[in-house]
Amino acid sequence: ERLHRRCWTLSEATRSCGEILGLKVFSHSPSPSVTALSTSTDSAKIRDWLEKERNITIMGGQDQLKGKILRIGHMGDVRNEDMAALFEALCENLGKKSAYKLLKPELDRQLKLVEPLFS
Repeated sequence: ERLHRRCWTLSEATRSCGEILGLKVFSHSPSPSVTALSTSTDSAKIRDWLEKERNITIMGGQDQLKGKILRIGHMGDVRNEDMAALFEALCENLGKKSAYKLLKPELDRQLKLVEPLFS
């Protein structure tokens, strides 16, 4: 039950914060375990930058979606600070550093709704 609630909350937070950054939810019926966000730039370049510059690993699209979406997982040991670091880095990479000030309160509000699975 805790895992399901946490995954759902992380997915809701990801969708809300993605929208603030102009990243649209790809699926019409998104899963609570992973969120796919459409990008207007090459998502592979975003992913490479996140990994090399911030040590953050997320997945991209496959086949016809390669370079078009970012896939952000919500299961397992995903901590609140991981989510904050991801969105702060995305703001920087997308040239929207000032958006983090708008995004952070929404992220904090959502993450306070459930307890962490791991401490």
